Amino acid sequence: MNCESCQETLSAFIDGDASEHDAASAFQHLSECKVCRSFFTLTIDLEHSLRTMPVPDIPARVDHRVIQIPAREKAWKEDWFTRLTSLLQHRLSVPLPAVAGAVGFLLVALGFSFWLLTRPGLIPQQQIIYVVSTPPVEVYGLRTPSENAQQ
Repeated sequence: MNCESCQETLSAFIDGDASEHDAASAFQHLSECKVCRSFFTLTIDLEHSLRTMPVPDIPARVDHRVIQIPAREKAWKEDWFTRLTSLLQHRLSVPLPAVAGAVGFLLVALGFSFWLLTRPGLIPQQQIIYVVSTPPVEVYGLRTPSENAQQ
């Protein structure tokens, strides 16, 4: 038996899931392998530490939130307004007046920005310039049609 399979078997043995034959093979390997013996003692110490550790107290608000889960799921399946208020009140913990105020502020800011952009004089007017003629261009080595007519 190699070290990796021995350590897996020992972990299963500690959890109570190893067969007698596998456990016997693992303990046979333990008598020969120092690395697996140290793994086994560390695993036993960890298991003991976890079992003797005091259970932490769960805050009451966690129990309250867990109890409210079915009611929130039922409200989620109802109409859109109930879903929105449920989302804002329970999942985001944002009061409805604060959301209404934020939406109102956003609308006022957008309206003010639109008003500033549409005021005359703030945005320069574009001018279109048409070029009617271009200056004559002199090309060396070629004759213009007027010169051809004169000769």
